[in-house]
Amino acid sequence: MKYQWFTLIMVALLVVACGKDDTTTTPNPTGGGNAQTATKLIQDEFDGLPLVIVGSSSANYMLAFERELPDGSMLQFEALNQAYPAIMGDQEGNRWNVFGRAISGPRKGQQLKPAHSYIGFWFAWGTMYPGVELYEGPAYSGDFRQEEPAEDWAIPTANVFSSVGLDGIPAVDEPVFETFNNRDAIENGYFVEDDELVIGIQMNDEIHLYPHSILNWHEIVNDQLGSTYFAMSFCPLTGTAIAWNRELDEGVTTFGVSGLLYNSNVMPYDRLTTSVWSQMREDCVRGDLIGRNWTTYPVVETTWATWKRLLDSPNVLTRATGFNKDYDTNPYQDYISDNNFLAFPIEFMDDRVPSKERVLGVIVNGKAKVYRFQDFQ
Repeated sequence: MKYQWFTLIMVALLVVACGKDDTTTTPNPTGGGNAQTATKLIQDEFDGLPLVIVGSSSANYMLAFERELPDGSMLQFEALNQAYPAIMGDQEGNRWNVFGRAISGPRKGQQLKPAHSYIGFWFAWGTMYPGVELYEGPAYSGDFRQEEPAEDWAIPTANVFSSVGLDGIPAVDEPVFETFNNRDAIENGYFVEDDELVIGIQMNDEIHLYPHSILNWHEIVNDQLGSTYFAMSFCPLTGTAIAWNRELDEGVTTFGVSGLLYNSNVMPYDRLTTSVWSQMREDCVRGDLIGRNWTTYPVVETTWATWKRLLDSPNVLTRATGFNKDYDTNPYQDYISDNNFLAFPIEFMDDRVPSKERVLGVIVNGKAKVYRFQDFQ
């Protein structure tokens, strides 16, 4: 395992101290959107799977769903504007929200199957999925010479680095949420700024929201909705948020931050077996559970301004985390704004897109395809 002490110390100080289409901006890392939001969609196919990708550059979201329903119906979608909470409709007269739920029409209450997808920085998709397909973009022309996994690891360790010690970044194990009615959220505000990115997850009829300002300092929130135990994870270095089930065959566990990174991506560990996992690989890479995959859940990332238009009663993670952190400060701001700087080495650098541009990656059969916000202007 390699260590580059300058970058390790720097990052530690930062953390501690602070198919073709049917299409009906520039990158917008933190834009808040406005009342005249334009929603656009792409009906695409990737590795034989029919998809609809719906998004808005101004409202700062991109989402992917499968177009074929369990009954075999193939839906044809159209984007809806100024129709929140609906973002798209179909030929049957249904209207669908950001979680893929039909909120009106003959299929009211039915659920589209979310594609396996999430938003992250381009460089992370390029290194974790070498040769990733770029929607309406050029193919990658470089070579990939990946090293063999190290002994007792599922990955090569040449690009595994230690950033901080075990639990040096503390996970939130007892999250506290506060529900605001829409008028309170709009008129009285909240500690979240309108242009701040917030992660959302829905299970049944419950929704939890997680502001980046808290996730930057903790990276993992061990949470529960109904009878489902899950971990919401966020890696500030790769800009990726993924939620997974924390019920193992061995029992319910919580996850913590191991302090290790693979290709600059966070590596959680489960406290039941102390096995180390890779967030973006979505599997255990070292320990008793090596080779085990986890079940993931779809998440939605957009701004607080957009969430306030989507939800009547946003239920938001509060700063009552049990830790004294400066949640008004983003310790990664300089890192995010410097497109040419990576704090840790990665295996492959794909230069087809600026490295820190936020993009949506869709994963099908172990392959990835990426969509850009500029496709939804």
